[in-house]
Amino acid sequence: MRRVTVEGFVIVQPADPPYVLTHTFGRTMSEAWIRHIGYRAFSPGELATLKGRWVEKGYRPVPTTLAVDIPPRAGIEESTK
Repeated sequence: MRRVTVEGFVIVQPADPPYVLTHTFGRTMSEAWIRHIGYRAFSPGELATLKGRWVEKGYRPVPTTLAVDIPPRAGIEESTK
């Protein structure tokens, strides 16, 4: 089995303990925010205003690592490199 990791960000909801919104994973903070807010075409000013409102409510981006275990395909031996 091969493990691939990807560095990125997720948005964390204010709670005790904090609740991770896994659907918001993005390679950049901006991508994570857009996944949280939605994909509508926003002007830069609108997006900044919306992010500010979520931050005021306690939401915030945090760095994270996504790990994906990829099993070998059937009938193909995994190399031992």
